Amino acid sequence: MDDEYDYQDGRLNLVYKQLMVSLSKDGQAKLREEERRWIRFRDGYCNKEEAELASYGCEIEMAADRATQLEDRLKSR
Repeated sequence: MDDEYDYQDGRLNLVYKQLMVSLSKDGQAKLREEERRWIRFRDGYCNKEEAELASYGCEIEMAADRATQLEDRLKSR
């Protein structure tokens, strides 16, 4: 699971950075705030899991989903 988390987290960070450089200053500020809200949501949602393993799996799945969302946004620019 650690390898998958590292992969999805790295994927998410890479596409976030790529998207940031493609945006105006205003767009960057909006994406930064959007990402902060997403992180708070992910942490609250995944921490509801009772088992640590389930919580970790939740974080991996959400990182993968978020990376795909940002990749789609970047492709449509």
